[in-house]
Amino acid sequence: FFFQAEDGIRDHCVTGVQTCALPICCVRPECSIPTCSGGLEFPDDFNPNRQHSLRHLRKSMALFATGLRWSDWRRLLREHAPAVDKGYRLQAGLISLGTVLTSLLARCEPEVSWSDELEQLWRQPVIILGLPRSGTTFLHQLLAGNPHFSHPTRLDCFHPWTCLTLHRWGIARLLSLWPKRARGMDRVQINWQSPEEDDFALSVLTVSGPWIKRLFPRSDAERRRAITFDHADIETTGWQNALRLFTRKLVWRTGRPLVLKSPLHTGRVAQLLELFPQARFITIFRDPRAQLRSAIDVPLAAKNWGVLQMVPDIERSGRTPERLASIHRFLLQRYFDARDQIPNGQLVELTYEELVGDPLRTLRDLHQRLELPGGDQLQDRLAQNPWWREYQCNPPRPLTPVETQLAINTYARLFDAGYYPEVLRELQSAAAR
Repeated sequence: FFFQAEDGIRDHCVTGVQTCALPICCVRPECSIPTCSGGLEFPDDFNPNRQHSLRHLRKSMALFATGLRWSDWRRLLREHAPAVDKGYRLQAGLISLGTVLTSLLARCEPEVSWSDELEQLWRQPVIILGLPRSGTTFLHQLLAGNPHFSHPTRLDCFHPWTCLTLHRWGIARLLSLWPKRARGMDRVQINWQSPEEDDFALSVLTVSGPWIKRLFPRSDAERRRAITFDHADIETTGWQNALRLFTRKLVWRTGRPLVLKSPLHTGRVAQLLELFPQARFITIFRDPRAQLRSAIDVPLAAKNWGVLQMVPDIERSGRTPERLASIHRFLLQRYFDARDQIPNGQLVELTYEELVGDPLRTLRDLHQRLELPGGDQLQDRLAQNPWWREYQCNPPRPLTPVETQLAINTYARLFDAGYYPEVLRELQSAAAR
């Protein structure tokens, strides 16, 4: 019951069963339903009722929602109905069946027996921080090869309620045989056992957060403005309890400390220190020009990923360059405001250019500065299997005049911290012309 996605994203679903009939969101201008899209001016070729093929379903990220429990998924449908476009009824039906299966499997989830030794391991994770599209995924995959640490996999993050059962029943081992595919956005090789960011798990456990919000981008004005992140996703305390539950499961199963990464954690340093006072942090920065280009171009190409409603254009989905820049600016402000709270010896900052230029040397330096175990074994593994040599950056493009000024304003805190002074001068010179 697993689909393999064409673009490297693996989604869990149940197949071969009659789909259920879910409410359809109409697009009649006279419609008075608050959660409907009536009144919006859609392009002539916009058709939310177009049926999507299985090929399209295999490419979608929305099926991560099968990791929800049935009661949570039913509540989401009630809150947003009528919200599912006809073209996504098959996908929503598969999600519904998947959530029923998750609820049944959750009853078999073993109870975690905790000890002082596991508590000590749990309190010492390595947490990777960085803005979206800054190289955090590449760094996460590199560090995941350290045998002294473990990491949440895509399977774990998509199914946090049942991850222990899926491992115990051998499903994780079976999926480890699945060939890797390159992500459509950046050609990073992934499969079900690849390291994954824990915000998928937090969204499933809390039934909130960025990935849940993406399911219904047209439900109301606030969700049309919401993109991958929202300020409330950082301020809420619900994610802390979810992160504690999820990470304790992983430490209990593996008996090793974790390597975690999520772009949202860049704005959560103070809260993370409350949970993990002995955590080691690695923050990665990237050339602001490439950072902004990548952040803008990926959402433009992926505006309908992980949704149950068609998004007619980039403005209505909230994925404007200005909105993306405001999120980057907010995360940088939160990070630099809290950075001094990290104890000495528990933080290393590096640049994407350093990492890509010489990954082995960068990793060796990280392990020495943070006094991490397993550095030599990691070097040996990467030398024997140099998969990292195939890593490629997306082709660059020049910034527009508007994007140039946006970069100057967005990454001001990064420039003030002494990073990329040459880039700042070039951006200011370009903006003056």
